[in-house]
Amino acid sequence: MKLIAGSRGTGKTTRLIQIAAKNNYLLACVNKQMSAYAWNMSKELGLDIIYPITHEQLLLGDVLLGLFCEGILIDDVDRFIGKSLNTAISIKAVSMSTDDLEVRVLDPHFSDSTFIVQG
Repeated sequence: MKLIAGSRGTGKTTRLIQIAAKNNYLLACVNKQMSAYAWNMSKELGLDIIYPITHEQLLLGDVLLGLFCEGILIDDVDRFIGKSLNTAISIKAVSMSTDDLEVRVLDPHFSDSTFIVQG
């Protein structure tokens, strides 16, 4: 699992688009506006991705994921989960195996060493 962390405007969505294009992953966004934004950004970057789906499409099962992609990437996962629960997420904690972990911190105010992962 990869975790891409950073404040707004630091390139998280751009990185997800690059990963989606390289690996044939589907990008899921919180709403139609963000899906359109990610699609337009992919075209500006010259990258070919599957048109990003919305939170609603994913939850309603409108998309047969396994038929046309290798996996799914969720942009703004905290907003995505908050929308599912119909509430804001105050604290985020993530459990993952450190064997499969790649952490990228995309924030000009912090170095990679600022984000500490302990197994």
